[in-house]
Amino acid sequence: MDVLYFYWFSWIWWVLLTFFMEKTRERTYLSALILLLLIFSTTFISFEIWKINVAYLVLFISSFIPYKKQTNYMISWIYTLIIALFYGGFYLFTLYDPVWIIGDYLWLLSACMFLITCVVVAPHRARQWHFINGACVGEALLSLVLGKIGIKPEVGDEAFLSLIAAVTLALFLWESMKKAFYYISFVRLKERPSSFFKKG
Repeated sequence: MDVLYFYWFSWIWWVLLTFFMEKTRERTYLSALILLLLIFSTTFISFEIWKINVAYLVLFISSFIPYKKQTNYMISWIYTLIIALFYGGFYLFTLYDPVWIIGDYLWLLSACMFLITCVVVAPHRARQWHFINGACVGEALLSLVLGKIGIKPEVGDEAFLSLIAAVTLALFLWESMKKAFYYISFVRLKERPSSFFKKG
């Protein structure tokens, strides 16, 4: 996956939020967040052996804000840790045994992260921010492991941001398709003749 996909997907997200979402505080917050990510996507802070992307820090901090509305923190943390461990484990697997990876690594990881998020996270409205939170935690844990074995990682580089943008957009489109399918099914059900529901 080319790192330029981050910019394409982010602008698509911004257009969807700005022109198709209802005017709420949530829309304003999300639109501002996307613009901040675009602004800081190439800015890094050096810290010992790590280089940390400022956009990653913004995303990481903002991914914890929805936790204020949660009533069951334990379940939310379980979701986050499963996604984080999968993310880190997949990367380490490709690092030590890359022969099993067929095709582009980032596209394959994006598809796997999309599937694991849909399978693990039950509430569909929480899937996107659980995915973002889990991926950010996974990136942090992965960077700690890589630092221990002598690799100098770039935490939250543009490839990571491209993965975030691609999977969140895919989750949004998936939920939109499900809603459209339910709506079409409901309309067709209403259009059926009343005799359909009568016995005999």
